[in-house]
Amino acid sequence: MPSHQWLTGSAQSKGRREIQADAYAINRDDATGRIAAAVTDGIGDTDDAATVAQLAAAAASKATLVHDPGHGCQAARARRAAHYGPTEHYSVADQADASIVTALLASDHSRLLISWAGLCRAYVLYESGALERATFDHCLGTPIREATQRGGSTAAYRREVTRTVGRNEFVTAHLPVRHVSRLLLCSDGVHRHLSDRAIATVLCDPSNDATEAANILARAGGLTGSDNATAVVIQRVN
Repeated sequence: MPSHQWLTGSAQSKGRREIQADAYAINRDDATGRIAAAVTDGIGDTDDAATVAQLAAAAASKATLVHDPGHGCQAARARRAAHYGPTEHYSVADQADASIVTALLASDHSRLLISWAGLCRAYVLYESGALERATFDHCLGTPIREATQRGGSTAAYRREVTRTVGRNEFVTAHLPVRHVSRLLLCSDGVHRHLSDRAIATVLCDPSNDATEAANILARAGGLTGSDNATAVVIQRVN
């Protein structure tokens, strides 16, 4: 599986946020045919969230290329810790964090390797046209207020991320790569506002190359929602 058999495309939209706190990185080694990619989503609309996301994505993609996605996520965690320095200088509340997903396509693996934590996702499109969500979200619904509606009480919820670059264990999945047509890595600004069916429609359209597919998904997520939206598409070349 030499590297030239796969094309990559990427795009971002800031949505209605003040700051682009998503980040991504793509690394490849043409000599070995390895391609690594990472998408991170900084938690919060702050400069520090954006910085942590950028540092984590760069570290994760680089380490994934050399080793595997599990090492990539650990490298992101170490880079975040190095950014803050000694823990006594910052309280936990002061430390920005991020969701992450990272993936590796390699000629020495017959499987697609993915590791993640939080709300970033990976989707796999097969040659048959079937779309598979390869990750699951790490979050809990947390009640934040009570609203009275028609004489009753209805709880409003926000999503509390339970695994992040900085907290708890990462999860890894291995999928057969033989019949993979496209791989999508995205932040929740994409998948919160686009259904799996809509994502599949974009990825299945042969007129959309990797770059155009990423542009459509990021723009659509950013236009319909208030969050940052980031999409990285890796496409097999026939």
